[in-house]
Amino acid sequence: MRSTTTLVAGGAAVLLLLLLADGRRDASTSLMQKTGSMPRLSMLDEVNMTAAEENYNANKEEFAEEHPNQAEKVHLKHVAESQNELREEYEKEREEALDALAETNRARNAIVVILVIIVLITISFENLAHHIQHHVSGFVRPVVDMLFKELTVLGFIALLVFMSIKTGLPQELSTMIFGTPSELVEMFDETHVLLFFIVLLFVGISGLILHRFTALCAEMDEWEQFAADGEKVGKGLDQILSMQFKGKALSEEIKTFLTLRDGFMNPPLKLRHNIDASIKFSEYIKDCTSTHFMSLVEVEPWTWGVILVMLFFARLYMIIPYQDIKLSLFLFLGIIVLFITIMARNKMLDVYMKLCLPGHGHDSTPYYLWKKRKSTAEDCKGMKGEADTRGWLYKMTHGDRSANAHESLFWFGANGPGFMVHLVQTTIFVCSVYLALIALNFVGQFSHSSIHAICLLCLSLVAPAIMLCYYTPQLIKLVVVVTSVEMLRNNKVLYNLEERIKCKRRKFVNRLVHTIKSHAKRILRQGDGSVDKQALDSAREREVSSLFAVFEEECPSRPGAKYIPKAKVGAFFVQVGMPLDKSEQDDMVVALGDGLDGILYDQTVEFMASGGGSALSDQMIDAVFVDVDKEESDPQKKYDNEITEDEVCCKLALVNSYFGTAEGGQLLVDWVHWAVETHQIEVTMRGSGSEATRCFTPHTFRKLIRSGTGSH
Repeated sequence: MRSTTTLVAGGAAVLLLLLLADGRRDASTSLMQKTGSMPRLSMLDEVNMTAAEENYNANKEEFAEEHPNQAEKVHLKHVAESQNELREEYEKEREEALDALAETNRARNAIVVILVIIVLITISFENLAHHIQHHVSGFVRPVVDMLFKELTVLGFIALLVFMSIKTGLPQELSTMIFGTPSELVEMFDETHVLLFFIVLLFVGISGLILHRFTALCAEMDEWEQFAADGEKVGKGLDQILSMQFKGKALSEEIKTFLTLRDGFMNPPLKLRHNIDASIKFSEYIKDCTSTHFMSLVEVEPWTWGVILVMLFFARLYMIIPYQDIKLSLFLFLGIIVLFITIMARNKMLDVYMKLCLPGHGHDSTPYYLWKKRKSTAEDCKGMKGEADTRGWLYKMTHGDRSANAHESLFWFGANGPGFMVHLVQTTIFVCSVYLALIALNFVGQFSHSSIHAICLLCLSLVAPAIMLCYYTPQLIKLVVVVTSVEMLRNNKVLYNLEERIKCKRRKFVNRLVHTIKSHAKRILRQGDGSVDKQALDSAREREVSSLFAVFEEECPSRPGAKYIPKAKVGAFFVQVGMPLDKSEQDDMVVALGDGLDGILYDQTVEFMASGGGSALSDQMIDAVFVDVDKEESDPQKKYDNEITEDEVCCKLALVNSYFGTAEGGQLLVDWVHWAVETHQIEVTMRGSGSEATRCFTPHTFRKLIRSGTGSH
């Protein structure tokens, strides 16, 4: 029952009942009015009709004067029999016409054209789905995946509806219930259309709200970088909060974000493990937002129970005969949903502000935790020796276990965080049903409605518009934040984020080591040439030499030298049993090309002899340090045994263009920060503010490279 389609099916059933009851006459009654017929005769009347029929057929006028009621019943029976005969004759002629048509070229051509159209529509939809899935951001992808999942379920439901109609069972049931074979079939079709419309509306609203969060996430990334720059120069939270952001004093929103970030990165509470220094609080909140939206779209049974309650009120709604009263009820319902959303937003804002209050006491205990401990101590003192009087209703609403200090800030204690998520789900879904019902039930009557009815229709759209555009995004943002920090941090999201960062870091470190290693060897060759070399065994070297000869070409920039151009590097390493991806091929060109747009034989053999290893010797690290130190722009600082983080990044960007890109440069900065913080490398700072940069000596630079790359 976690599927959204199950929930929306209930809502569609409610809509269908409302649509059928609102101003629409029963199909059987309509048919009777058109044909002038009455309801079918009872079984007893049919049994006693034989003698009356004989007298009726003998003299209709005389029998009608003497027995008018029986004459009318006989007449109705004859009319029904005549209609049945006509229906059977129509069905027989229809089947014969279809059988005859199936043997014509026109029918065969139509079948081929229909199949071609279906195939073209399928291909177009597949291409559109592929384009959306590969071009949408990872932040919005969960909602897109859920949309395609629901569309798949709807397709399966459509198949079931089609197969059930082909069996003829709905027609028979419709004849038994309504007296006509088509009424129930039309209901099946309407239900399927309503189901599709509600799913698109519900997921679409969620997707639009999620799209609004992309701008907020971009702002949080800027706030994250602002805090990281302040911490880089050794500033604490109080000092960062007194700084200016883009030339202006920090707003309250930024201050609360930075306070929660500081509590997340430097938690006063003891955790199971230390957080990776490369984790960004903004990235964690972004992942938590995606996770929350997945749970919002995939509605749970709690909301289904609300729909069952709505069925009861829907039945009462059917009794109302006047459109104005119905619109007034809709306006009142929209105001109620808006009021509930505002109350929930205010409660979450209160929780948010309490989490941001400064610590209390000498150990900086969070305010909410100190408050909980104080209230618990008072409760225990007052209830000493008394039994727990909490009943089953309290345990059902607040949970079986006692709420921790963080959960106590919510309504319903331990169940509070989950309740708020369910509340957001329910309000969005009820708003979807609300808008769908207005669109399908009242808009169609817009042209012939009175002025005050049109005004009520317009006013009924105000409350959901305000809710969806203003209060719901705020509520979701607050729910995401307050249920993802402090004692409610999402360890699963945190673990996945750490694993993703570690995987990206391993790949980055591999590229970094190859770049440093190749540059160090190039420096040493230009010096005294004393580079530690390893040799391949003769058989392996012959194999590499023969394969190299297959791909090598004359080097245009070095007469007499042969190399493998960049376009063939990937194919060469596949043949030697080392398949590489595109980024690894680029690194090999940098490492083994000696400045060329390809790889040279001697460097390739040396690389193969080392087994593709990435070990860095002290000789290589010191060579890179000296090379960076000698290129200091200030002549007085050349060879002063001190290089800055910015100088190292610039040198690596010149050696390998990847580190000059936005992605590579950011990963390099993040790696330096992670290595310094994780391995506690003591560095000095040069400059101030956003211009501040770390300085390394030969010893600290060697420790940075060895510890940061694992080259021990």
